[in-house]
Amino acid sequence: AEDRDEVEAIVNQEVDGDFGVGFRITRPNGQIRWIRARAFPIRNGKGEVYRVAGISEDVTDQKEAEQALRRTETRNRALLSAIPDVLFRLSRDGVYLDYHAKELSQLEISPDEFLGTKVWDSFPALEEPVSQAIERALDTNTLQVVEYPFLLHGSPRDYEARFSKSGDEEVFVIIRDITERKRLEREILEISNREQQRIGHDLHDGLSQQLAGIALLGKVLHQRLETRSLSEAEEAQRIVDLANDAVSQTRR
Repeated sequence: AEDRDEVEAIVNQEVDGDFGVGFRITRPNGQIRWIRARAFPIRNGKGEVYRVAGISEDVTDQKEAEQALRRTETRNRALLSAIPDVLFRLSRDGVYLDYHAKELSQLEISPDEFLGTKVWDSFPALEEPVSQAIERALDTNTLQVVEYPFLLHGSPRDYEARFSKSGDEEVFVIIRDITERKRLEREILEISNREQQRIGHDLHDGLSQQLAGIALLGKVLHQRLETRSLSEAEEAQRIVDLANDAVSQTRR
């Protein structure tokens, strides 16, 4: 019913040339099928149209495939629009086949300049890591991750590139800016180093001194007990040895 008016209008119009129309029909069992009808006029000796010949073809499978493809493309576009990363399709020999970038400012050079060229034509320093990652991704069908520094519009940045096989001779690459992550990692490392130094100073200036004092007092006690020839002198010496071992371990 939804297609009836359109089909009727086309059929009833004055036919002076070829035409085609697509519509749905409902089968007796309730199944919906897509039909593509093509028609052309047949003229008599005076050039008047007196008959119309046509061909009707069931194109349901093709139509459903097209609709599925459109749904997939819509989902992919929605997904890409939500991804802040830069995406590339590269051939085995490193040629740019396609790209996605939310903003052109994410690219060092314009797509017109790099599409159809090799990565290292514009960025020679990336030839070795990129070519190796492409080869491993294609030959082993495993994800390859490469981190590298890059100068974007004169500003030093850090990037992570993830290579995954997307065809027999091409890879899909996700480029993510990890500059902030690297900065935080360095900051955490610096904080960790400072904390280690603080703990080291506390151990050296605090605990080690206390243990050394215990060892010294124990040594004095040992000498007094030994002077009196008391058997507890050996136990006092044992305390001194343990305290000295603790000092050595703390220093280490």
